[in-house]
Amino acid sequence: MFGDPWPTVGEFDIYESWNLAGANSMTLHADHAGTVGACSVSGQGQTGIPATQNCDNYHVDPSINQWQGTGCTTTETQGQWGNPAGAVCK
Repeated sequence: MFGDPWPTVGEFDIYESWNLAGANSMTLHADHAGTVGACSVSGQGQTGIPATQNCDNYHVDPSINQWQGTGCTTTETQGQWGNPAGAVCK
């Protein structure tokens, strides 16, 4: 989900996964902190594991594998789509 103009109003990916990733990621992409203010995510009150905490879409920190376009990402602990067997529809 995103607004216009992007990324000034941000983007929220409820489920973000690519290639052969073994887990989903919930991700928030924000514009430069100087434009929209500081934005970050912590692990407090959630079952996911924060992979990157700075939501600034342009923030780069190679020590934690955060590159331009990463945003703040929390990895789901229950496997792909919340179930190691994949999506279960009833």
